[in-house]
Parts: sequence; structure tokens; C-alpha cells
Amino acid sequence: MTDTVDLYRFYDAEGRLLYIGRSVHAPGRLEGHKYTKEWWPTVARMDIEKVPAETASDAELTAIARECPLYNVAGAGAKIDNTGVRVSFTHANVHEHAKRWRDKQRGGPPREPAPCGTRAAAARHRRRGEPLDAACVEAERAYMREAARRSRKGK
Repeated sequence: MTDTVDLYRFYDAEGRLLYIGRSVHAPGRLEGHKYTKEWWPTVARMDIEKVPAETASDAELTAIARECPLYNVAGAGAKIDNTGVRVSFTHANVHEHAKRWRDKQRGGPPREPAPCGTRAAAARHRRRGEPLDAACVEAERAYMREAARRSRKGK
């Protein structure tokens, strides 16, 4: 295992930060981004910083939280408190950021959340750490009953 990891940043021609990532070998990682990221054609420059391998993940997430790149989804829910420490990085933060990013890519307004009494609303309550209301609990039970019924019928 290597002692250092590349923490890399992609910028567009105007100098806007597009993406922050980490890799054992950043130039090799370019190939993956080149074929999978729709923003890749706008990349004009890449900066590489060497960071200790044992703190690379934390360094990446902290950089994403501080510098707010346009296209990072993972890590984008993190916040930096007034002491400079990364806090509030949860699955719900990442999910909410990813949803906003998808809505922006669609070019339309954000979708309305599913109403209570649906499985989607129950999942939203769980992600946010909220208690489930009776309607959401019943929606999940109804779904499970239907799934069991279909399983018994072989469909």
C-alpha cells in the first residue's frame, strides 16, 4: 500500500471547480471519468495534491464541503463548522443533495415529495430520522402483504 494518495481537482476554462476526487494514481483515474461523466468535456485543468493515505478520505470530504465543486454528489452534504471541522455528513444529506442535482439535470423544478401514506414517504421519514406516521406504516404493511401474496402465487 502506498503512503500517499492523489487528491485531485478538475476545473473548467473559467477556473470553476468542477469535481474533487482521490485516487492512488490520479492520471489513471482520468480514463474512468472521461467515459462516464457528462461534464468531462468541460475539464480544462487538473490539479493534484499528495495527501497521506490514512487521511485521504477525510481530506477529500473536507475539501468537497469547503470548496463546493459543481458535480460532486458523494460528500456534498457535509458542512464545515466555525472551527473548520467537517460535521453533519449523513446518508440523508447525500440523498438530498443527489436529489437536487438530479432535478437540476432534468431542467425542471424539484418534484413534490410523496404524500404520507405511501412507501416513498415512509422511506423519506426513515432517511430523515423522523417517526413514521400511521398512514406510512399502513402503506408499508399493505405493500408487504401484496408482495407476500404475489410470492405465493409465483408472480
